[in-house]
Amino acid sequence: MQGTADSLNEFFAFVEILLQLEEHLGSSIGDTKDFYDGRMLRDIARVVQLRLPPGPDSEAQSVKVVREAVLKVSREDLKRLQWDSAEEIPLDVPVFLAVYPEQWK
Repeated sequence: MQGTADSLNEFFAFVEILLQLEEHLGSSIGDTKDFYDGRMLRDIARVVQLRLPPGPDSEAQSVKVVREAVLKVSREDLKRLQWDSAEEIPLDVPVFLAVYPEQWK
């Protein structure tokens, strides 16, 4: 049962992050399968980077945007502070653990 709950929570968190990113970008992400296949935040940042204007800071900007989306979703979902700042959010974790780092502890 815990695995099913985790899968559902991860999917909902993913959708909420996607909506935050689309709002920031001002357009649809497009092929969400490619986006969802990137289960780690770093993978999602790479997909976002492709939708940003090219430039020397596009990678850093995509990481910032993804972290800020996770921070916002985490705060809205759980109504409590998970991270003190977006910079604290690790990139090499699955969406689920980024949004719900305290789950099942």
